[in-house]
Order: sequence, then structure tokens, then C-alpha cells
Amino acid sequence: MPAAGPKSLSSVTSLTVLDRSSFTAELDGKWSVASKIHGGYLVALAARAAAASAEPAGLTEVAPLDVLVASSQFCRAPKPGPIALRTREIRRSKSYTVISVEVVQEEGVCLNASFTLGVLSTEPKLGFRWDAGVPARPVTRFDEAVRLRPPPSLMPVDLFEQVDVRIDPDSLGFMSLQPSGKGEIRGWVSLPDGESFDSWSLHFAVDALPPATYDVEFTGWVPTVQLTSFVRARPAPGPVQVVHRAHLIDGGLVDETCHVWDVAGRLVAQGTQIAAHRPGASKR
Repeated sequence: MPAAGPKSLSSVTSLTVLDRSSFTAELDGKWSVASKIHGGYLVALAARAAAASAEPAGLTEVAPLDVLVASSQFCRAPKPGPIALRTREIRRSKSYTVISVEVVQEEGVCLNASFTLGVLSTEPKLGFRWDAGVPARPVTRFDEAVRLRPPPSLMPVDLFEQVDVRIDPDSLGFMSLQPSGKGEIRGWVSLPDGESFDSWSLHFAVDALPPATYDVEFTGWVPTVQLTSFVRARPAPGPVQVVHRAHLIDGGLVDETCHVWDVAGRLVAQGTQIAAHRPGASKR
């Protein structure tokens, strides 16, 4: 029997509703890095629980709110299998709703996150605009970028068999343990099963590329401590362009920023995170 193909992000983040503030789900072990459940996948799952919890009771004709902001604290790495999600409404106004989510497994909190929900505009707004200068998006076309499939001897990454992550050739030095030293990785991300990104799955996109520290020194797993992500616009259908950049490695920690554009070139999401950095660990 042939092996099953990659599952969509929607299917591996599906929720079972217990009540308005309680959900269960099943973590798919193939969405993992170095045998650890991927952090962005976990945040996307929690974002779906926040959106479901924020839906107006009894108003099924009302469109679900967009997940605008996620502030996520990673407490411990969960295992594949069942988890529980507990939500709590922190604030509700005419413009925004704030929902906290705890992801729990075996009586321990794996993720503690806060989500701000609202409604995104479907079209760019006219009027005042100012830009201090974000990184230039990747110039390599999606079909010309190199699909990332690191050999297990380098590090097992089941995630890249599920998600189509393609890297600009200029950012591939880490694959041969010859990083450029710029601390920057550029590429594209495409979800499996033809699924397009939306406001909750963009919180996965900001964490989908390999750590930008790999362009300085390959160190194996770089576990995220805290990740904050912002969705700026609804993306056009298709893959997204991503630039992941490290800024300072010091004291065993690294801060990284991420910018995400849709296929039309519109900036649709941003992220910033603090992660643990373990120098000298070239292999697990």
C-alpha cells in the first residue's frame, strides 16, 4: 500500500469542541523538527481555538474573526497525540477581542498564548502610509527555489515532507555547513493539499523557515522561547515569500525577525521571537 500523502494544515489542526472554552485535538507527529512538535504548528492550532471561542454565540451567519496578533510562550515540548485546549476571553470591544489559550498535555501546560482578533480589510487602504524599510522579499521565483529536504544525518525534519519549503540558492550554505555569516534565510512556503494561507495559518508561516542562525552556524534544534506574530493583511491565494533574519546571538539566546509576503508582493505577516542557541552543536 502506498504511503499516505501530506495532510493539510486544516486537517492536522482540526478541533473537537467540548464547550465554548474547551477543545481537544490530536497533534500529528509528522509536523515536527528533530522529533519535536513544530512551534508554529502548535500556535496555528491554538489560533484556531481562539477564533472558535471568539465566534458570537448563536450567530452562525457571522464570519469568523481574523487572528491579528499572537503572543506565544512555549513552556515545554508536547508529544504527538491528544491535547486539550482551554480558552478564556480577556477583552471584547467593537473592534477587538482578546482570547487566552492554554495548550495542555498530561496535566502540564505546553503553550500559553494570547490572541487578538478583529477584522482585516480585504483591500489595501488608501491614505497615509509610511515605511521605515523592511527587508526586500525574495527575488527567486517559487519554481526556481530549491525544495528543502535535509538528510536525516544532518537533522530529522519530518515537517519538510509535509510542507513545501523552498530556499533561495543564496541562502542554502547551511546545508553544506558553509553558512554565509549574514544570519538571513530567504525562501517560499507552500501548504500541502493546495491549501492557501489565511489569518490563523500565517502564524505558522512566520516560523516555517529554518532558524536564521543556521546562516551563522548550524546547531541543530533551536527551540523557541517566545514568539509574537502579527497578521497585516489577508493574503492572495498561493505560497508566501519569507525572509527570516537573526539580529543578536548572545548569552545562549538569539532574537530573530520574520517578514512574509503573498504572491502579489504585499506584506501580510511579521514575527519576532527569542530562541535558545546552543553553539558548537553541529549535529544532534
